[in-house]
Amino acid sequence: MMDSLSFLGSAMPDLSVFQFSIVDNMFSMTVAAMGAAAIFLFLSRPSVDEVYRPALMISGLVVTIACYHYFMIRHSWQDAYKLVGDGYVGTGAGFNDFYRYADWILTVPLFSARSDFPGTNGAEFLTGPARSARRGRVPDRPPWRRTPAACGTSGR
Repeated sequence: MMDSLSFLGSAMPDLSVFQFSIVDNMFSMTVAAMGAAAIFLFLSRPSVDEVYRPALMISGLVVTIACYHYFMIRHSWQDAYKLVGDGYVGTGAGFNDFYRYADWILTVPLFSARSDFPGTNGAEFLTGPARSARRGRVPDRPPWRRTPAACGTSGR
């Protein structure tokens, strides 16, 4: 097992300081943006109508999970390289990007829970108007056009 991890780490290409910094900074900004979004979603719950609070809770949970996984991906990236001279070389530690897939395994089912959101049927939103037609209900507009009206806005 350790030999396969060493093989993955040795396969990492050498990078200039600029190349390494671009990737590292993108991971950093992603973590910061997701963390800020999670805080915003959780703190916004008391400010919205009670029927929309579960949507904010689920969205905040999804973003928190993604924030943690990208935090771990960033640390795996940093551990996979070391600065040698004027560039970065692989350390032999494998870059573990499995967190992306773990994130999908956890967050996709949570997004499927949007069928309980007011004004839209999550399954209808994901599969389109064909599902509604099978139920004998043909929508006058696509679900993404009905959503603003359901939220109390004009939809324009």
